[in-house]
Amino acid sequence: MHPYQDPSLPVDARVEDLLARMTLEEKAGQLFHTMLTMNADGTPVTEADGENPEPTTPQLVQDLKLTHFNLLGSYGAREMALWHNAVQEMAASTRLGIPVSLSTDPRHSFTDNIGASFNAGAFSAWPEALGLAAIGDPELVFRFADTVRREYLSVGFRTALHPQIDLATEPRWSRQSGTFGSDAKLTGELVQAYVRGLQGPELGPNSVAAMVKHFPGGGPQKDGEDPHFPHGKEQVYPGGMRDHHLEPFKAAIAAGCSQMMPYYGQPVGTDWEEVGFGFNKGVITGLLREELGFTGIVCTDWGLLTDAPIFGETHEARAWGVEHLSVAERAAKALDAGADQFGGEECPEVIVELVSAGRIPEARIDASVRRLLRRSSSSASSTSAGTSTPTRPPRRSAAPTSPPRAPPPSAARSPCSPTAPPSPDALGCTWRTSTRRSPRRTASPPPPPPTPTSRSSGSAPRTKSARTSSSRSSTPAASPSPRRNWTASSPSSRPSPRSSA
Repeated sequence: MHPYQDPSLPVDARVEDLLARMTLEEKAGQLFHTMLTMNADGTPVTEADGENPEPTTPQLVQDLKLTHFNLLGSYGAREMALWHNAVQEMAASTRLGIPVSLSTDPRHSFTDNIGASFNAGAFSAWPEALGLAAIGDPELVFRFADTVRREYLSVGFRTALHPQIDLATEPRWSRQSGTFGSDAKLTGELVQAYVRGLQGPELGPNSVAAMVKHFPGGGPQKDGEDPHFPHGKEQVYPGGMRDHHLEPFKAAIAAGCSQMMPYYGQPVGTDWEEVGFGFNKGVITGLLREELGFTGIVCTDWGLLTDAPIFGETHEARAWGVEHLSVAERAAKALDAGADQFGGEECPEVIVELVSAGRIPEARIDASVRRLLRRSSSSASSTSAGTSTPTRPPRRSAAPTSPPRAPPPSAARSPCSPTAPPSPDALGCTWRTSTRRSPRRTASPPPPPPTPTSRSSGSAPRTKSARTSSSRSSTPAASPSPRRNWTASSPSSRPSPRSSA
C-alpha cells in the first residue's frame, strides 16, 4: 500500500504522495470535467456507434486519464448505481487507480432542459428554485438539499452543479427559472441553507460538493440575451448594481461552498477586463480569491475552449473576448486567471503542450490538481462528526415544515480488501454504491431545533410544504444528449458536449 492509499494518514500527506507519483498526462486529465452518457441497462458506453461516437468511456478514463464527469440523461436509480460501480472499477484498473468523481445538473424538479437540468424521473419531485424562493423558508430549502444529498449519494453523484444563485434582475433573461429570484437577501439565506444541506458543516464522506454558479452573477445580461450565444455575450450592470449581484455569493462562501463556476458573460462598461469571466483574472483571482477569500475549486462553465456541433449545429466556443486566441492560448489564459478545471472539455493534450513548451509551469498545474485531490480526499476520508446529519440553518419565522421524509438507500462503503471488487473513492479506499432493492429506512433523528431568526421585513412568509413523490418505481428511458451529435477531431476543433450549467 502506498501512503496515498492509506485512509488513516492526514489528507494533505496523502495528496502530496499521490501528486508526486503522477505523470504530467495524469495531472492534465484532472483539469477536465466533461460529460458522459450511459446505456439504459446501467452499462458504460464502451463501443462507438452512430448514437455514441468516440471517445467512449474507456477512452476517456483509461486513455485520456480523465476522472471528473457530468452524467447526461435520465435513467433508473438502480441502473445509475450499476453504472457508477462499473465506471469506478474501470478507473481502478488505471496505473494509480484514481477514482472517478461524478456530477450532475439539477434532477429534482420538472424542467427537462438537456444541459441545464433534468426532470425528477427516479428522484423525488420538488418545486423549482423559484417555487422554493416563493415559499421563502431556509429550513425547507435545507431539507430539500439534504434529500438531494442522500438521493445523489445513493447512485454515486459526489458533486452538484448547483445551486444557481444569479439574481433575476433582467425580466427577459431566459435562466430565471433556475434562480431564487431577484431578492439578494433572500437568495443569500436560501443558498446558505442549500450548501449546508448538501455538504454539512464541512466536506466529509456523506457530503455532496456544491458547485455554486454563476459567479459573479449572471442575471444582468444586456437586453436579457443568453451568453451561450455570441449575440448575448455582453454583461452589464445597470444602475451601478454590481455589488448587489455579489451578495448571494458572499453568503455561499461564508457557508463553505467548495466549488464555484464563473459565468460565460463578458463584462462591458466596468473596470474589469472585457473578457468572459472564465478568462478574467481580475474576477477569479482578484475578486473571488483575494477579496472574498474563496479557497475552493473554480471550474469554468461548459465549452470555453473548443467549437462543438450540438444537435447537428456547430456552436463556437464561448470564448468571449478571446475568440481570436487558439485553443491552447485560451486554456493558458484561463489558468493564468485562476481557473482549476475546464467544464465540458476533454483535451488534456493541450495542457501537456503548454507545460512542455514552457508557457505554463508545472507548479501551476500542481496547484489546481492539489485542490482537486484534496476535495476528493476530504469527501472520502473525513471522519468529522456531523457530516452525516448536516447542521440545520436558522428557520424563518412562522414557516412550519412537514415531517421528514425517509431517505433512499444510501451509498455503502466497503472495506479496502483484496476480496472486494475495487470501486475506488478518493486516494485508495473503495466505495460501492448499493444496488439492492431494500425497504426504505427511517430518517435519522433531527438535531435540536434551531434558534429562530427573522428578516428585516418582519413579515411572515407564505407557509407551504414542498410536495415530494418518493413512491415512483418506474424506470424512465434514457433521454437524448448533445454528445451523440459529434465526432472526434483535432484538439483545436474537437467537438465536445456542452452543458448550459
